[in-house]
Amino acid sequence: MANDLPTVCVEERIKAGDFTAELVTYRWRGGGYVQMRPSAFTIFMRFPEKDEDQSSDSTWRIGEHKPAKVGICNVSPSGVSVEVNVPPGLRRAVSCSCEDETFARIAGVSPTWFDVDFPTKFILHSERPRRMLGAIGRELKTPGFGREVAIEGYMLILLTEFGRVVRGGSQEASTGRLSAGQVKRLLEYIEENIDGNLGMMELANQVGISVRSLSRLFKASVGVTIRDYVAFARIQRVQTLLRETKLPLKTIAHRAGLKNGNYLSAAFSRQHGLSPSEYRAQWK
Repeated sequence: MANDLPTVCVEERIKAGDFTAELVTYRWRGGGYVQMRPSAFTIFMRFPEKDEDQSSDSTWRIGEHKPAKVGICNVSPSGVSVEVNVPPGLRRAVSCSCEDETFARIAGVSPTWFDVDFPTKFILHSERPRRMLGAIGRELKTPGFGREVAIEGYMLILLTEFGRVVRGGSQEASTGRLSAGQVKRLLEYIEENIDGNLGMMELANQVGISVRSLSRLFKASVGVTIRDYVAFARIQRVQTLLRETKLPLKTIAHRAGLKNGNYLSAAFSRQHGLSPSEYRAQWK
């Protein structure tokens, strides 16, 4: 893989509220993929002149996923390795970025969530992303009155649209299941936060879907409801702590995200047919 970075000329850069917008010219040398790692959520669009070919001429590889052809727009998540292969030549582009906290607050999607198939679907969902980015590019190219306010407004619309498309379903709607990456993300999140609240909204936000979709798609993908899975995972944590520690039930309940020792005992007995103390005695 070549890593011959393009020559970059930033024509204009402004801060608009929580967003940074840039109009940039790249001279791509070609010869392979160029690797980048954006430090913030970024949405990007080629800003072609009227007579320039606007066809899909670039290939993006995000994280460990397979390379994919994209159109003139794309989305890059924060902190994820992105490799881009663009034919040699001069390209002008407009990009807008924001911190993870801003992205999550406006789009209503966890910044750790990312589905490699989604950016293209987002761009193809409607003309609005291209219209908003085009308007931002024109404000950068030919500044008008109150352009910072205008650019901030365009970006607010963009991220709102992002959140709407996520909640409307993307790949999940056609397959009726969560992707393997989404399942992995949910199971890891549950394991890492088993001592917390693990509310349905919080879990849904981890994979960028609605609570209603999460309930349906998780069961279709895993075979049990997500509530039942969380309850099972909590008891699994209790089992581990009973076997490996001498902690009192009150402490174990807290570390497993259960209300108290009495609740733990009742839940454990229902699932295993014996009390926590009886279970622990088997491992002495």
